Amino acid sequence: MKKLLKRISAILLLILLVFIIWFISLRSTTGYVYQEMELNPYGDLHTKNIWVVELEPDETEGKTKAEIIEAVQEQADTSRFLDEGSTDNGSPGTIYRIPLINRQIDTKFQIGDKVKIYWRGAVMESLPGQIDGTVLVIKTGK
Repeated sequence: MKKLLKRISAILLLILLVFIIWFISLRSTTGYVYQEMELNPYGDLHTKNIWVVELEPDETEGKTKAEIIEAVQEQADTSRFLDEGSTDNGSPGTIYRIPLINRQIDTKFQIGDKVKIYWRGAVMESLPGQIDGTVLVIKTGK
């Protein structure tokens, strides 16, 4: 009986260790929601996406929710990035697929919500960028 418990404990510990290593290897991004999207750039009809804009801390520090929403809308304006004469080095943001766990708990995203996104895989270079391998989206603040 003791040998069986030791084996089960060793297997559970190994599974936990593999999970921790996998989770640590995920990429993460913190940003602000621009919009939740029904249209799907991936061609799959049954998924939802969110468009997230990354803002520098000095752009949001001490600002009200309305001021953050205004900054998010300005940053997400893709027409600025399509202008050949533009010297703007920012990004209009990235579209992330809402992962299964967030769909199951019915997480609602609104413009200006601060989120932390854990993802894996490649980024499709488009305007805005697109990431298919989203693992988890956590609301982190105002």
